[in-house]
Amino acid sequence: MNNSGIASLAGYAYQIKVFIYCLATLQENYTIGYETYDDIALKKSDKEKDKQENKLHVYNGLLDSPSGITALQIKHTHLSNEDYEKVLFNWILLKNEYPNIEKYILFIDKKYKNIDAVFPDDLKLLYDKITSSKKTNAALITKVKNIINGNYTLFYNLCNEIKNKYIFQEISDIDAEILEGYKSIFNHGGVMDAIYQLRIEELVQKIEYEILRSVIENNSYSCDYHKFKHIVEDIITCIRDDSYLPPSFSDFKKASKLDITNTDIIRSREYLQLSKCNLPENLIKEHLIFEEYYNSYKLRNLENIKTNVIQDIENTTHYNFEITKLTLSTRGQDIPLNRLTETLSKDNSHTSNNQIRYGSAIHLTKADTEKNLLISWEDD
Repeated sequence: MNNSGIASLAGYAYQIKVFIYCLATLQENYTIGYETYDDIALKKSDKEKDKQENKLHVYNGLLDSPSGITALQIKHTHLSNEDYEKVLFNWILLKNEYPNIEKYILFIDKKYKNIDAVFPDDLKLLYDKITSSKKTNAALITKVKNIINGNYTLFYNLCNEIKNKYIFQEISDIDAEILEGYKSIFNHGGVMDAIYQLRIEELVQKIEYEILRSVIENNSYSCDYHKFKHIVEDIITCIRDDSYLPPSFSDFKKASKLDITNTDIIRSREYLQLSKCNLPENLIKEHLIFEEYYNSYKLRNLENIKTNVIQDIENTTHYNFEITKLTLSTRGQDIPLNRLTETLSKDNSHTSNNQIRYGSAIHLTKADTEKNLLISWEDD
């Protein structure tokens, strides 16, 4: 297995990768949250739900702390003095609201060669900066100013209490850490390496979608132990050595970033061919998402060396198109919309759901399709 990193992880935010990395440590009765009170926090569930609603009793796999908050801030950039100050300010605010914090971790990508500089040598200098600040009430520094309220001793004690529970955590290659961390969860060694990596990719896509949906809705995201285990079980069931079942189309569609106004899409052959069918824009977009869905399914089967599955689907889809075109021509009804709708309505026993079947037909209208498989709703 190539531990240099999974190619498809490259597009995901570093914080989401760290969230995936931390998920591997999740134990029963614990919940991991993304951008709840800190970048990532782990919460122990409690029967007294109302009381625990705004508490974070944390388990952290790196530290094995059984209770109390472990606050983890994640940075994937070169840090300035102001960045370090913001880290400390955030933790002061957090400590002021939740005094039972057990660990504060600054999680750093090692490639940026940042130094450990959260706590300045001269705390009095930072204190003077805070107390003399004239920024608005919404500013982070002003919120800290209001907490310390001109009391240097209080500020000094807060900083030292945090420092005594602080860890500077560096990781060289988060992708490699993820690959290593899920070996037991996704049965590494018991399945082909390609299957193992596909399972991780599927998990990352699932979690990324759920986090981004929460962010769009201006909510935090959390995943408890049982939810995580259900996700893992679904992935293992769908991705096996002998088969690959596509994820839910509904989830895929919600996560799709397809922009129907993008110039490259508008110029693509599949878009132009759909346009010949006089479809409204919303249906053109729907069909292009079918193609995205099928293409994702196709790539995963090819990665899994299941080329015969794809060949069977595409040969059947092309046959359905050819027989449709012949039938329509005989009836004098050979127009683009009829070619599209009747081809899509025909059965393909090699596909696992309708959207894969639809998507395979749109996929074969792409400009780079082999000539013997090329589909045209209107002949070029």
